[in-house]
Amino acid sequence: MLVGIDVGTTGTKTVLFDGSKVVASHYVEYNIESPKNGYAEQNPEWWWKSAKEGLKKLSKYGKEIDAIGISGQMHGVTIINREGQPVSNSIIWADQRSIRECEELKERFGKEIKNPITPTFSLPQLMWIKREKERIFKKVYKFLLPKDYVKYKLTDSITTDPSDASGTLMYDVEKLKWNYEIIEELDIPTAILPEVFSSSSIVGEVKKEVARECGLKANIPVCSGGADQACGAIGAGIFEEGRISSVIGTAGVILSHSDKPIYDEKKRVFTFAHILEKQWFIMGVMQSAGLSLKWLRERFLSNKADAYGFLDNIASRQPLGAENTIFLPYLFGERTPYWDPHLRGAIVGISYKTSIGTIARAIMEGVVFGLYESLKIIEEMGIKVKDVVALGGGAKSRLWRKIMADIFFRDVLSPTLKECTSFGASLLAGLSVDTFSDISDIIKIIGYEEKISPDITVHNRYMRYYELYKKTSQSLKEIFHEMSKL
Repeated sequence: MLVGIDVGTTGTKTVLFDGSKVVASHYVEYNIESPKNGYAEQNPEWWWKSAKEGLKKLSKYGKEIDAIGISGQMHGVTIINREGQPVSNSIIWADQRSIRECEELKERFGKEIKNPITPTFSLPQLMWIKREKERIFKKVYKFLLPKDYVKYKLTDSITTDPSDASGTLMYDVEKLKWNYEIIEELDIPTAILPEVFSSSSIVGEVKKEVARECGLKANIPVCSGGADQACGAIGAGIFEEGRISSVIGTAGVILSHSDKPIYDEKKRVFTFAHILEKQWFIMGVMQSAGLSLKWLRERFLSNKADAYGFLDNIASRQPLGAENTIFLPYLFGERTPYWDPHLRGAIVGISYKTSIGTIARAIMEGVVFGLYESLKIIEEMGIKVKDVVALGGGAKSRLWRKIMADIFFRDVLSPTLKECTSFGASLLAGLSVDTFSDISDIIKIIGYEEKISPDITVHNRYMRYYELYKKTSQSLKEIFHEMSKL
């Protein structure tokens, strides 16, 4: 019995696996706070309370659990003091406030840092806190990433892993160690950094008081864990080049496996250390994928039961191209390929006939156009893409998967186990306690229940809309920048 906890952006999912199937699961949703335009924060206690609630729901099996693995949203900054308490809300990956700090990093370390330098990363966020919130920065005892905060509350272990450390801009993804030279030059105390352990290393045991509160047996091993996208990729069977994952979660992600660290010369996508040792993954990320449909649900259908099912149904009745309506999914700026925090969302082509179904369809297509931009960059890097595994909450929609297949012009697979991220975290737990001897054991239990193949005629029609999508984005860029100055 293995538990996978996934500390997501919109909620925490706790899932119990018996090695091949889901035995029980629990999900707790929470919000993103945005006190100012471009800000994105969460209270780290939300993550911990949600994880605890999930573990309590598994108490029926509490004496049978063999190990716990944890995955979580990447990037961000959680600061704890010497008493182990958060000193403020956590700045999360969607935050865009550290633009000035990113420009400073580009000027000083643009050549040394091989990944894109953006406000989503922990380093510029720490620099912003140091510059703008000196009182808070003086209280820093340790800096933690979201999953590592939950792990700390579970075990008292202050640790991270290479995949999550890679998402800070402070970690050398080739040498697999903190880049102390850059950190020290920025006058950030290196003592605040957590120790890095491999993702399947056991770093602690569930504390007695937590075990008692949650109805678990004492001393359950907890492994180091990994970044959500890396865990999701392993849970979906992405073990070699050729098969990629396409994730429609809060953010949107295209992820490819790589046996070596290769970089995009134009710095449009990330290259990070994997949860598998001596492996890497290449990732293009958009800010607001499933979040775009969540925005529509919250603003206009907040009181409707099964709002997502309703939106999926009415979007499916709309024609390809959503009656010539283009949606730009830049609700929190955009990452790949623009790296521009000033971009904003737009719905272009509204007429009197436009319905909420039209907008829902335009959102779905606009999100996939954004993902397609990342796929094309990964191909430019010399990676051949054979097929795609659809992941995330959005992938539950067959319509969204069909749009993916037709725009990507690739077969789109649906994994048999839907909880791929928490499943990946539980697989790490299984490796840590020798439930699995190696990756070959894991490959045997991963399967797919459906394949959607593309239609060449539909793909060609979508490519005309894709060109309009890009032109719309380019033509509005200057306007968005002018708006940001008002």
